[in-house]
Amino acid sequence: PEGAKIDETQITSKVLLPDAWKASAALPTADGAGENQVAYGAVSLRLFVDSPIMCGLYHKTYDLIEPSEKRKIPPHRLQVFGETERALAVHPEIVKRYAAMVTQAARVAGSHPFDQFEVLLAVTDSLPPNGLEHSRSSFNVLPTSAMSNPRSLRGWNRLLVPHEYMHAWCGKYRCPAGMVTTDFHTPMDTDLLWVYEGLTQYLGELVEARCGLMSPQEFRQRLQAELRNAMHQQGRQWRSLADTGAASHLLRDGSRNWPNLRRSQDYYMEGMLFWLEVDGILREKTKGAKSIDDFCHAFFKYDPNAPNPRGYTREEVVQTLESLLPYDW
Repeated sequence: PEGAKIDETQITSKVLLPDAWKASAALPTADGAGENQVAYGAVSLRLFVDSPIMCGLYHKTYDLIEPSEKRKIPPHRLQVFGETERALAVHPEIVKRYAAMVTQAARVAGSHPFDQFEVLLAVTDSLPPNGLEHSRSSFNVLPTSAMSNPRSLRGWNRLLVPHEYMHAWCGKYRCPAGMVTTDFHTPMDTDLLWVYEGLTQYLGELVEARCGLMSPQEFRQRLQAELRNAMHQQGRQWRSLADTGAASHLLRDGSRNWPNLRRSQDYYMEGMLFWLEVDGILREKTKGAKSIDDFCHAFFKYDPNAPNPRGYTREEVVQTLESLLPYDW
């Protein structure tokens, strides 16, 4: 309702499912469910809207915590849904790499702003590949061929799960102050998407390399390709990177009219290159003593007494970098 604050309004819910269907969501379950129902306990309207439910006849759960990390990392589960029983058979090597991803993300971020995390994954050829970030889960749709063999998991499909997962810290827990609203009516200020998406793009690919989903050589080739693209992006002569974030609501859709000069959602890839440079400066100036990991430990440090999401400004980003290395950031 108009005027209702989404952190104060409480929501309970029940889902009625077809016979034998299963459901998964990052919501607390509650008593009182009837036949073929799942009941969820009271949560804030913000968390309710931010918690998709994936359901289907065929479902399988994979644990994503490596044995050595059981006491250090909160529960993480890969919840796979498919149109056949066979589609649920994610290759063991991919599951192993996703578990390593969880470990590497913990080392990058240093703390967790959630007490559990559900990677919701629909494996299907009937829907287009898709992904969306959430604070306690991620929503992912990938083709069946991508999950059957590690060699088939390439490019955007390979990056999807790590990228949406890293958003739990960058974008959901720490969010640009102009995008933290107390209702769903207020327009958002998106000019800091070069942090929200750019840093997530860099961290997603970094974690992807560190957990073995791609090789160090592939990682370097990816960065080189994006550097070449940025060097030949003529739109950079007139539209700043920050403005591609401010104009995101216009640039998400393509255009037939001078698309290269118009620019697109460049805060993803050029934003990634910005944070690559930050990482390089930290490593070079401190002779390897500091890196992007130190920035993440400070910037994403979880404070249970702070608001969630915690808004930030450009000034805070600069101050955090200054605390690590005095430099003209």
